[in-house]
Amino acid sequence: VGVGMALVFMRDSTTGGGDIMAKLLQKRFPYMHTGYALMIIDMVVIGASVLVFKGLESALYGLISMVATTQTIDAILYGMNKGAMVMVHSSKNREIADDIMSQLNRGTTFFKSMGGFSRQDSETLVCIIDRKQFYLVKAIVNAHDPQAFVVVAETKETYGEGFMPMV
Repeated sequence: VGVGMALVFMRDSTTGGGDIMAKLLQKRFPYMHTGYALMIIDMVVIGASVLVFKGLESALYGLISMVATTQTIDAILYGMNKGAMVMVHSSKNREIADDIMSQLNRGTTFFKSMGGFSRQDSETLVCIIDRKQFYLVKAIVNAHDPQAFVVVAETKETYGEGFMPMV
């Protein structure tokens, strides 16, 4: 069901059901993913059915189906190659970068930065990794500088060398 609905949504169409409401919700909140908008509408419908029909078991099956469908829709529409962007601020950035490149075969980038409080010039290390590699990066950073400031952000899609090719 999720694959079929994603194909319909890829053509900027609807199936004529609750997804019309989801499309209207997306017009109001354009940053919202299609699957998430559909999930909100479907949750309202499932919640109303529990109140009207008092069938909790069917509602639970409906929730499972809804989650599987919306996850499939979003995976097809928005991609499945999620990763993580790790930003490290440490006095040991060079050593951390060397270990990330040698142990994980991931590239790193340095950005010139300045501390807002200290006003001191420094560098911030940035690396895009596969989500499964995060625990390794965390161990590398901790081994070099347990006091490092680390920010991790999920990436929706990552393209380029070591990731998916840009098509």
